Amino acid sequence: MVDITGADATLKVLKTAVTLAEQSDAHLVGLYVEHARLAMTGLYSWGSVYTYPIVDEVEEKHREAAKEIFADTLAYTGLTHEFRDVDMEGISPLDAVIAQSRLSDLFITGAETGWNDDPNGQADSLSQIIEGAGRPVLIIPEHMPEKVNLKLAVIAWDGSKEASRAAFDAIPVLKSYESVEIVSVNVDPADQEVRRVSIARLTDSLGRHGIEASFRVIPGDGSDRNALLKLSESADLMVMGAYHHNRVRELIFGGVTRGFLKTVPCPILFSR
Repeated sequence: MVDITGADATLKVLKTAVTLAEQSDAHLVGLYVEHARLAMTGLYSWGSVYTYPIVDEVEEKHREAAKEIFADTLAYTGLTHEFRDVDMEGISPLDAVIAQSRLSDLFITGAETGWNDDPNGQADSLSQIIEGAGRPVLIIPEHMPEKVNLKLAVIAWDGSKEASRAAFDAIPVLKSYESVEIVSVNVDPADQEVRRVSIARLTDSLGRHGIEASFRVIPGDGSDRNALLKLSESADLMVMGAYHHNRVRELIFGGVTRGFLKTVPCPILFSR
């Protein structure tokens, strides 16, 4: 399922979804949720959109544009597909997105802050989707290049249940990439042997799914987030477990997940 509710980022997100769907001959659902663009940036909370008729007019234009882009992009792919237009049905737009995302193998959405300039509002909304979906969520940055690269996928691994779920949730996607690397950051010397064994066994498990993965341990570069951000510069996909710590704690004190959601450096697959 691909979120095509956004504006400028829609085509880039859709191209990524189509590329991945073609790799596994998947059925692709294009999701458009009424007023979700406002909810994703926090603007929806300013007041009821129904009090502003012009907003509904703009909404209609975006809906028709998204529907046309979806139809044109899928027309010659050979993929089975559907355009799903969902109104709020008595719930908030964001809750509608979350409810729909639960009905998919993979939910793909975009990070688009250009028209709002508030990465915090978007990070909050993406956090709620990741926590509420119960499904892997792939986030595509707005600066994504036109060509979708399927070369290097990096799995961030610390042995946690979140990292484990992300790694195994990502298996169908990882099969599309030329190379896969498992990376651990800033491993405590006392934990090195345990981590080495867990990585070796994860590598074996992925191998049984036809995925050949290499692995390495890298220094923290000041913090885990800094090291992973630097790593993301050369990655075409990052696979990460979301919120190893409580989300409220990360909101207050910062953290890896929160940092990546505010400035999405490359396509990131999160699981929670």
